[in-house]
This record gives sequence, C-alpha cells and structure tokens, in this order.
Amino acid sequence: LSLGHGDGDSGSPLGWVYTCQMTARVEPRAEKEYFWCDAPSAEAFERVHRLASAVPTADPEARRRTVDDLLALGVPLAVPFLADLLHVPDADTVSAAARALCTIDEPAGRRYRFTMRRKSDIYKALTRGLEQVDPDAPRGRPGEWTDLFDGARPTVPLAEKGPFRVEAVDGAPVFTNGHRTGQTLFDYRTGDRCLVALDFTHHGPGQAGLVFGWAGRWCRLRLPFGVPEPPHRDGNALEGVLNSPRGRYGVTAGEAHRAVVLVDGPKVRVVLDGKRVLDLSDEVVGPGRVGLSAWGKDTRLEVTRLRVFEAGDSASLAKALAGLPGQGR
Repeated sequence: LSLGHGDGDSGSPLGWVYTCQMTARVEPRAEKEYFWCDAPSAEAFERVHRLASAVPTADPEARRRTVDDLLALGVPLAVPFLADLLHVPDADTVSAAARALCTIDEPAGRRYRFTMRRKSDIYKALTRGLEQVDPDAPRGRPGEWTDLFDGARPTVPLAEKGPFRVEAVDGAPVFTNGHRTGQTLFDYRTGDRCLVALDFTHHGPGQAGLVFGWAGRWCRLRLPFGVPEPPHRDGNALEGVLNSPRGRYGVTAGEAHRAVVLVDGPKVRVVLDGKRVLDLSDEVVGPGRVGLSAWGKDTRLEVTRLRVFEAGDSASLAKALAGLPGQGR
C-alpha cells in the first residue's frame, strides 16, 4: 500500500481524485511505518513509485539498477523504498541501498540504523553508508578531546555559514557573534557517542545556543540559552532551555558558564555548571554535526572554549564526563 502526499497533476497516480473504494478477501499482516517528507512534485512521485513498484524480487542486478535510479533522483521520497531493499537476501544490494539512503538523507540513515540495531548485517551496512557521507570532514579520534576553539583560535576548519568570528574582548580572544544574528556550522562531524563542553558568557536579551544534527533540517537537537520557557519537545526536534527566569538552572548574563552535553546513542544529558538540566532517551541517534546559533540583535555569545570528546563506548564516555571539573552526577 503506497500513500502519496503531493500535488494532483496528471502525472500523479490519483490525479485530483482523492477517494476510492476497494474490496478484497485478504488477511494482511504488516508492520506500520510512517515516513513524512516534503511534498514532491507529481513527476517525482510518479517516477519513484514506478521504480519502487517494479523492483524484481529475484533479479539482483535489476534491484541494484533500481537503487542507482533512486539515488540519481535523490528525493527524500525514495528513502522508504530504499529501506525496503535493506531486507533482500543480497549483500551487494543491501550495501548499495544503505549507501544511497544515507546519501539522500543522513538523519534517516541514523534512524533506520537505530531501528535495525539488532540486525547486524543491516546495522553494519548503514554504518558503512554513514561513514561515506562527507568522508573528508575532520573527525576526532575515539578517546580523545578535540578543541574546536581553544581560547585563541579555531583549530578545526569552519564552514563559512555564519557570523561567529574570533575577536579580542578585554584583551582576550573569544569566539563571538558580535551582536549579529545567524548561524555557523563547524566543518566537523561527531560520532554517535560524544561529549561537547562549551565555556561561554551570554550578554543581552535574546537567544543563543548549541545546535546538533543537521542545521535547517528537522532532525536536530537545539540547546538554547535565554528562552524563558521550561524544557519542551517540538516534534522530532528537542529543545532544552538553559536560561529560564522561572527555572532552577539560570544563566546569569555577563558571567562565565559551562554547558556540557553528553550524547550516548539515543540518550542525551545536559549539564550546566555541574547540575543536570535535561535527560532524554530514545530520541536521537548521534548528533552528526556541532554548531552555534544566535538570534536577536542584542544577543552576544562569547565562547572561550569549545571542545568535543569522541567515545567508542559508553564506559569511556562516562569516564570523560567524570573527569571534567565540577560535573555533577
């Protein structure tokens, strides 16, 4: 059963007819799966549906050609059909489908990998697919801290996508947005288990904070400062407020603070100045990327140090967290 969301042009399966009746004598058994993406054009929907519905079950070469065709289209609508091909008894097709899925939609690749974590062959194929996405981006070594900004200069190449820059504040170098709004992404990819430690000072009203995941995409984790609301969730985006006038954990303007974010696969913990602010589980699978954001013309975020610890397992992650000065349990 294929359900389509899009326009009703002549190329779509139903045109402008939205209702139909069917009767059949069947006893269906199925797993429910819901996949939502931006509405594709009628032409894209028709092409994906035609390719996916014509996949031969006993011809590995034809299956791999279908994977190549879906990858060439490159639309998110192809993702669930590529996910179906992860279950065929053909290792080459599984590997190709995993690579194509991760290339089209990296967050979807992480979600499917978490869902399939008990099926080792599919898990490994998706892991390889994720590793091939943007392979030239700087990566840290497991068990080591990587300074993105060490208090003097950025030590990892920065993507030119935002307003942050190194400035001298009271004679000391800081990474600051200089009262400008916008977003910057570091050209740095994190693994599924990492610690992010941010030493910062927040000036003025407005919002600023850390962003994990894929900026501009729905699958991300945002940890803002300066939002007068309690922690909340918004769809698949998770937001934890570190500066709430009504909360226990306040960020005092003009004073130095440390925010530590622990990401352990599907688990996330936020620690501010040694106190737990937020604990979430089964919500995210690795942050993917790290960035900083600032909103509001009067907001100024000064970062004196930003570093990431890569961990290969939960034990080394917990050890690194315990080794940070002043961290609560």
